[in-house]
Amino acid sequence: MDTFYYYKSIRKTVIQFLDMFNSIRIAKYTKTGTVAKYITVPIKLGGKERVWYWVEEARKESEERIYEMLPLIAAEITGIEYSSTRQKNKYHMVTSSSSPGTGTATMFENPIPFDIGITLRIYSLYMAEVDQILEQILPYFQPYAQMKVYISDVDESFDAKVLFESAAPEQSFEYSQEERRNIVWTLNFKIHSLFFKPATTDDTNLIQKIITKYYLNEDAWNDYQGTETMYTSGASGVNTHEAESIFIKGVSPWLDDDGDIVCEMERFGNNEE
Repeated sequence: MDTFYYYKSIRKTVIQFLDMFNSIRIAKYTKTGTVAKYITVPIKLGGKERVWYWVEEARKESEERIYEMLPLIAAEITGIEYSSTRQKNKYHMVTSSSSPGTGTATMFENPIPFDIGITLRIYSLYMAEVDQILEQILPYFQPYAQMKVYISDVDESFDAKVLFESAAPEQSFEYSQEERRNIVWTLNFKIHSLFFKPATTDDTNLIQKIITKYYLNEDAWNDYQGTETMYTSGASGVNTHEAESIFIKGVSPWLDDDGDIVCEMERFGNNEE
């Protein structure tokens, strides 16, 4: 805990969640039932008290300002809890990026799963507008949707499942000093997010050389099985696979004469490759 780090996992998860609803449009109707215009419903991060303050400030400006402000979608984080059922090996190291030129790799332990509870509230003056918003949200959750969250500090992204839990109307309330009714609907969601421990830099286990062994026929492969320290290609006479021998010391991970870690692969092919 001595090292300061801040990967903004919560903020980036919430931003991606809000982005799922930032293009909802509704139709504004005239008294005769014709469409007057289409508007994009704004979405903001804030609880009940903050929305009430916004509405009150709009009311003080003018009646028209309220009609311009609503409908509105507001999001609020309601809680964060550990998800033990999604926990993988806590001590398994994940390599997020590597730099062969410098011989280093950025690594971190498996991220820790947490569920973030979020409530969406829809505020409007008319039920017809609420209906339009609900019908542009609910069909995409059956009962969940997927979104991708990118954590730039560790160069890693993960798929977060967004589960729809419930939707219900709240009891309507009135503006202060006026008898105007607001319609409020509450939608509850749970996001399967991940939190990361501090990343570390490793400069001891990065593979720097790869030796590929080409066996162009079964006899060449059988011949190699009798050797222990020599690499022999069975493709002599072919320019791209000329026979060569490389001395390898020790056991896996093997080291070459320069002391570099070697990853060994075997491949079967033919003269036409």
